[in-house]
Formats: sequence, C-alpha cells, structure tokens
Amino acid sequence: MGSSMRVVLMLAVVSLVMAGGVSAAGWQTLCDLSDSSGWQGVEADPAVLHKGLPSLKWEHGRHAIAVTDRIPHDWSAHNCLSFALRSSKATGASFVIKLSSEADSEGMDYFSFSVTLDWTGWKEFAIPFSEWAQ
Repeated sequence: MGSSMRVVLMLAVVSLVMAGGVSAAGWQTLCDLSDSSGWQGVEADPAVLHKGLPSLKWEHGRHAIAVTDRIPHDWSAHNCLSFALRSSKATGASFVIKLSSEADSEGMDYFSFSVTLDWTGWKEFAIPFSEWAQ
C-alpha cells in the first residue's frame, strides 16, 4: 500500500454459527461491540451503526492490528465465523484476519482468511471454518 492510501474498516456483529445451521437462532455472539475497552487497535465510533448496533473502527496506518481476547475460547460446537465489515473505499488492497489457537502442537497455531477491499459500505461475511487456511 502506498503511504497516501487510507483504509478505514468498521467492524460489527461478530458471531459464531452453530454446526447445525446458519439461522440466527444458532448464533452465539462473540463480543459486545458497544464497548471497545477489551480491544487493542480499534476505537468505538458511535456515529456509524450497523442495523442499529454500534461498531468499532480500525484505521490502517494508525493501528497495525486490531486484537481482542475477550471472546469464548472453545469454538468446537461451531462451524462458521460471521461478521460485518464496512469499507470506506474500494481500494483492491487486502488484509488478513488471523485467529490464534492454543492447540497442543509444535509451532504457531492459527487460522487465516484473506479479505480484499473491493466494496464500499457494509458487507456481511459468513466464513465456514473449512475455508480458513491453517
């Protein structure tokens, strides 16, 4: 990315989807985005709502990463991560979402998924765990 490029993403509605289906009844909310105190690298933006709910803002160049550990750690009953992102500009740039794991194996344990910023406004994602690179 060039130094003049500014990427701002808004994050809202982070959920796990139960293995039994993708209906809202099977969702488990991962984190409450009305409070940014459990996050690093993001800030609350009460001016930008998604379906009436608060969002968090991550700004490339201002923060290298957005991180939280205030989430449930056992996802074994689920098969999908669902979230909404808002992009202020369709730049074609990409970033990686990385989920760390504490598996009993040598080396780093994480799953990743690449997102290309090819839209403006809100976009909802439902990414099955089978599509995450390990």
